[in-house]
Amino acid sequence: MRTQNGYTSGVDKIKINLSPVQYDKLCLDAQTFGFLKKGSEEPNLNAFLNTLIANAYRSRYDKERLIHDHLYQSLKSLAPSDQTLAEIMDYMNSVLYKGYLGRNEQDLTSFVSLRPNQEQATLFATIEAEELAFSNETMSGYLRSLIDDYLRLSGAEKESLLFPEEKQQILDALKSSRKIRIQNETMSFVMRPFYFDSNAEGTFNYVYGEVGNGYAIFPRSFHLFKLKGSLSLLPEYFTFIEEEKAYLQKKLTQDGLAYAGDETLDAVVIFDRIGFKMLKSIYYLRPSFLVLQKESPDRIRIHLHGSSMNLFHYLVRFGNRAVVESPLKLRKDLASFYARADQAFSK
Repeated sequence: MRTQNGYTSGVDKIKINLSPVQYDKLCLDAQTFGFLKKGSEEPNLNAFLNTLIANAYRSRYDKERLIHDHLYQSLKSLAPSDQTLAEIMDYMNSVLYKGYLGRNEQDLTSFVSLRPNQEQATLFATIEAEELAFSNETMSGYLRSLIDDYLRLSGAEKESLLFPEEKQQILDALKSSRKIRIQNETMSFVMRPFYFDSNAEGTFNYVYGEVGNGYAIFPRSFHLFKLKGSLSLLPEYFTFIEEEKAYLQKKLTQDGLAYAGDETLDAVVIFDRIGFKMLKSIYYLRPSFLVLQKESPDRIRIHLHGSSMNLFHYLVRFGNRAVVESPLKLRKDLASFYARADQAFSK
């Protein structure tokens, strides 16, 4: 089959009907996970959906096989004959299939036009032959059910589904104590991986390890999705001595997985009453804090401890409800951010 620009010629675009909420979530996720049109920040939905659908289909297939095999082994000894067992399994499969396809059939006023790329053309033919040939379901409906499976996942689960090869390379490196290379146009590191997991909020996955290249222990963590096309497993083995393990674990516990290895700061911040309520209610990536002094309801002095990036990203949402007393650099960084925002919005 001839191809043009990596896409199959002669294969029609597939219109997938979606709800407006589904469409908006897909656009946001495409941007979040780096599926962008070349030279812009506009989401490349076609590339994103080709990856999403292919991986969601494989994930569903693997889960169905596990369920099927478990049920088959459980029912085998109970069924009076092989024919009865086959009929029971067919019924179970039909119930499972209907459960996938009977969701989100309302308010389908948005749509995307998907053009299967060269890598996934065979997969779409398989879906048509094996999943749709003996049912009344349309390709649009079946693909929408895969998208719905995806949208029910947490952020970290979505990321794992979209980037299974990178995740497996990291897990293999951890299991075999092998170094990994992370290299692209903006960075080049050789890492001794120490830990892989999602952050406490379940929004992203990170690989955490040491990138000092033998000169000094330099902890660093990387988003899984940012390693696409940048990760390779090296034929070099390593070990951590006990002192290195203790240091890496200390930094991980102290800074959190997302910011592990960043410069650690102690800050003193004055919150007003609304800012203090926000501090107590905004849990996402909140650094550790301690109330030092309540001078008045609108002047509460708080000690914050965390990485420099964590403190900046957390405090930036508070505006004038939280004023940094120290350190001076953090105070100046926030002041500069607000000044640039004021300048942009004053035009």
